[in-house]
Amino acid sequence: MKVFTSKKQKIGLIGEEIAQMFLVKHGFSVINRNFSSRFGEIDIIGIKDSRLYFFEIKTLTVSHETESSINDIVIPNVSHETTRNDPKLAVSRGTDTNINKNTVSRETFILENRKLINPFQNISKSKIRRFLKTIEVYLAKHHVPRETRWQADGIGVFLDQNHELLRIEHLHNIGIL
Repeated sequence: MKVFTSKKQKIGLIGEEIAQMFLVKHGFSVINRNFSSRFGEIDIIGIKDSRLYFFEIKTLTVSHETESSINDIVIPNVSHETTRNDPKLAVSRGTDTNINKNTVSRETFILENRKLINPFQNISKSKIRRFLKTIEVYLAKHHVPRETRWQADGIGVFLDQNHELLRIEHLHNIGIL
C-alpha cells in the first residue's frame, strides 16, 4: 500500500475511503485500489452486475461559505447523495491540531480564489485519456476477456473544513468524450 505524506494526499485518501464505503453500500464489490501504470492511476476498481467499473475519485474540501450552497449544486446525469449524518459512511480520521489558523495554504488560496465548487472540474480531457489508457493496461495485464463489459465513472467527495463528509456524487461514464 502506498504511503501518503502530503496534506493533499491524505485528503485524497479520506475521499477514497469514503468512496469505497459508498460503493459497497450501493452493491459494488471492490476488487482493487490504486492500480498504477505509466499513464496514471485508477483509484478504485469494482464489479457490479457482471460489469467492471473503474473509478476516478476526486475529493474537494469546501469553505464554510461554499458549504451552505453545496446542496444547491445540481449536475446533470449525476447521482447525488447528502450523507453528513449517515453512520454507515462514518470514517475515523485524525486531525492535525498544529495547523496555524492564520496561515492559508497555497492549495486553499487557489481553491478559494477560482471558486472551485465541483471536484469534477479537476478531471480534464487529457486526464480522461490517461485514465482510459490505464484501464487498457489493467484489462491487458489481468487478461480480462474482450467481451467483458466495463465502465469508467467518477466519484466526487465533498468534505467540510474538518474533513467530514458533506456530500458524495457518482458521475457515470466519464470516459465518453
